[in-house]
Amino acid sequence: MVVRPLTLNLWFTLLVAALLFSGCKGELGEKNNPIRIFVVPSQGADRSEAAAKKLAAHLEAATDLKFTVSVPQNYIDLVVAVGNEEADLLFMNDMSYLLANDKYGASAAFAVERADGDDSYRGMIFTRTDTGINSLEDLEGKTIGIVDVYSASGYILPAMLLREKGVSPGKLERAGEHDLVVKEVYSKGVDAGFSYTHDDDTMGQDDARARMKDVMPDVFEVTKVLAVTTAVPSEPVVFGAHVPSAVREKVSEALADYASSEEGRTVLMELNEITGLHPVTDKDYDPVRKALLGLGEEIDTKVEGGGLLELRQKVRAAPIPPLGD
Repeated sequence: MVVRPLTLNLWFTLLVAALLFSGCKGELGEKNNPIRIFVVPSQGADRSEAAAKKLAAHLEAATDLKFTVSVPQNYIDLVVAVGNEEADLLFMNDMSYLLANDKYGASAAFAVERADGDDSYRGMIFTRTDTGINSLEDLEGKTIGIVDVYSASGYILPAMLLREKGVSPGKLERAGEHDLVVKEVYSKGVDAGFSYTHDDDTMGQDDARARMKDVMPDVFEVTKVLAVTTAVPSEPVVFGAHVPSAVREKVSEALADYASSEEGRTVLMELNEITGLHPVTDKDYDPVRKALLGLGEEIDTKVEGGGLLELRQKVRAAPIPPLGD
């Protein structure tokens, strides 16, 4: 007869413990539940992480909220993280944002600005001057260095351009960073590369190669741009759908103020060559959504060999799908 009260007492104890445990995480932004900033290291992992930590430190001082920083290597990891509510504030690229918005309701708060207030960018296809490659058609069967399959400038836009021309490279080599694509092309590790540019023709030098000029002084002399793509809106700064509106508003205000300060501009430049931020909504990305995806198509299947999000959720490893047929 003593079993019953002991069982009830045990259940009561377990229930109280469960309630206490569930509540120990705290509100988002508290010490035991910090706001998680995610950044893909387009400037190199060490530099991007250092800049992100400076940003986090300022936001903590400005908001009295707590922040942490993560620097995953793939754009798709940002989508997985926000879908699992493991990331709260993310510096995304266009394709990862479109996927995160479509699948998980993430929303853009700002778009980044580059030099001279530039709020758009293009993809470019470039090669060395001594490869004998002089046109897009010459890339048939060649090896191409790409950033990531969910990079708009480092894969999607140039790939679409080649498909329009009926060109099928033989192999893709994922570099993970724009700097590394430039390095691979420069060192003859690949025949050509996909990366970003802010120029609207092939003669400009406001592109990924400029970041490597200190270590490759002759990079503009030994490489050339074969083609540039159409322009798309600059990358968004994104909040997960799970972030409370009060937290979003407080962080957004602090982030906007910081971006307009001298210190903030320096840190954001170190983070990803960002010179400013301007407010946006999801509708601002409708042009790129329509241009890249087409009506009625699933975002995750737009990339050839799609369904990478589901695969990434399961094994945390996204393969590079083939560019050709």
